[in-house]
Amino acid sequence: MSESSRAVFLSYASEDAEVAARIAEALKRAGVEVWFDQSELRGGDVWDQKIRRQIRDCALFIPVISAHTASRQEGYFRLEWRLADQRTQLMGRHRAFLFPVCVDETPEKDADVPDSFAAVHWTRLLNRELDTAFAAQIRSVLGYPPAEEQASPWRPPMPRSDSAKVATTGAVAVLPFVDMSERKDQEYFADGMAEEIIDLLARIPSLTVIGRTSSFQFKGKNEDLRTIGRALNVAYVVEGSVRRFGDRVRVTAQLINAQTGAPQFSERYERQIGDVLRMQEEIAASLVRALQITIGADDLRPRPMLRSADAYDFYLRGRHAFDQFDKAGFEAAAGCFQQALDLDPTFVRAAEWLAATYEFVAEYGLVPVREGFARARASVQQALALDPNSAMSHAVLVSIHATHDWDWAAAAAESERAMALDPRSSMVLTCASDYKKALGELDESARLISASFGRDPLFAAFHGILGTIRYRQDRLSEAEAELRRALTISPSYSRGRRRLGQILLAQGRLDEAITEMQLETADGGRDLGLSIVYHAMKRNTESKSALDYLIAERASDRAYQIAEAFAFNGQPDEAFRWLNRAYDQRDVELYWIKHDPLLRNLERDNRYKVFLRRMNLPE
Repeated sequence: MSESSRAVFLSYASEDAEVAARIAEALKRAGVEVWFDQSELRGGDVWDQKIRRQIRDCALFIPVISAHTASRQEGYFRLEWRLADQRTQLMGRHRAFLFPVCVDETPEKDADVPDSFAAVHWTRLLNRELDTAFAAQIRSVLGYPPAEEQASPWRPPMPRSDSAKVATTGAVAVLPFVDMSERKDQEYFADGMAEEIIDLLARIPSLTVIGRTSSFQFKGKNEDLRTIGRALNVAYVVEGSVRRFGDRVRVTAQLINAQTGAPQFSERYERQIGDVLRMQEEIAASLVRALQITIGADDLRPRPMLRSADAYDFYLRGRHAFDQFDKAGFEAAAGCFQQALDLDPTFVRAAEWLAATYEFVAEYGLVPVREGFARARASVQQALALDPNSAMSHAVLVSIHATHDWDWAAAAAESERAMALDPRSSMVLTCASDYKKALGELDESARLISASFGRDPLFAAFHGILGTIRYRQDRLSEAEAELRRALTISPSYSRGRRRLGQILLAQGRLDEAITEMQLETADGGRDLGLSIVYHAMKRNTESKSALDYLIAERASDRAYQIAEAFAFNGQPDEAFRWLNRAYDQRDVELYWIKHDPLLRNLERDNRYKVFLRRMNLPE
């Protein structure tokens, strides 16, 4: 190993060589440089000098702790641990150098480790199994960009009865705060408090913070915190409450060890409503200190004081309405964000979320396409005028350029810019994944969306997107598993039943496919699904009836779905006619035409290649 500023030193007892080798291999596959001495000839002056130099220079020291190390008072690993402990003492409070990993159930009090090891939190890899979350955590601590996709895809945390439990030491989930106001009318404010703390903690590179979509899956549920910790694959859970009275707000927050259920930290805060941002920063800083994580000067850079408490209130109401994720919710959210901007035209986050809301409304076909995207484009430019370095705004532009403009060079430039600004953002990764999917780069698209799982493992859309990619790669069992995960998390997941039905159709499971199609909504593509499955079942009258209904109801905004039905049903001339209509309409589904299994009957037709060229897509 070269003397790298981002290298890992792996220290272990000889009895743990097998699991240490697997840890080393997992890290190497993720692109992490590892010093891992498998030689039986450990010892001697040359070896001793090399070990001392590597421990002095490495970025991270990982002691592999187990019953074997606890039972041995001698061994080369003991020398390595003493050297690491000495370096830690010289570093003082900067203990991010240590990353202890325990590979069995050995209690910390019985592990016989140096005091500096006991002073930091441990990662436990039980059953000696590994998943991508561990390697991703190490990469994050070292400051690497998101890891390459592993050979084995991420496995969701529900159910986990037979799977490995990997609670990473720097992983935390912030649950929705409880509204303790007398009239119980401050739920939006309590949710907003939790979301703001999530956003603050997510700035810290060495900390993995579960996104609000996954954390908020447990809202209103009386789940044991240890169960939540296992489901979200975190070591710690934050919970709290909010009480507003007059122009003041009181917040309690506590950090819970998700493995033991024991409180690690608890505090109460009270401020004027206009000073709520400072309070959030204070809470986040207290949580970081309780986690004993070292942060840089810019990680929790103070935010400006609120110019308008009312504007902030409208912003939180908008975020709350956006969570409905339907037309009414989007409309209410846009109204709230605009009111926030009217009160404070410099409010960057309100401008970012207004742009994102308008883009969602346009992309989901909830308004006329050209009108919707024109409004989204104007709004995102307003946000960028306030903050040219807004990763969220650049991600929104990726979607506009890909979904509506079919300007792949512009989408690439914006994606690169957004990734440089915030490579861990779920929105940035999702938009980049969609753009790569449109170009037909399915492996890269899958890698990008999979990188979002560590941050938001219970977000149905991520599993739905990955399932769609696997479907297009003919990896049908994986595709089915991802869609079923998405629907388990969110049974009403838009288009989920239709996509699962298409996967079952591709597997020849027609009775199951028709059941899923019948459960889909009209907006989710029910009639397209019914037409193609009935066609496969040779129930041609019913197939034609479903397609006729789709044409009658959605010819003006679902031309691409109509083209898919005609293509699958063996009518290429009609399929191309409707593809051309979809082009003229700027159909929001047309951008992902490449590798669409329903269009395979068209791919050998020269008209298909001509059509791709019209969209500036590679053939």
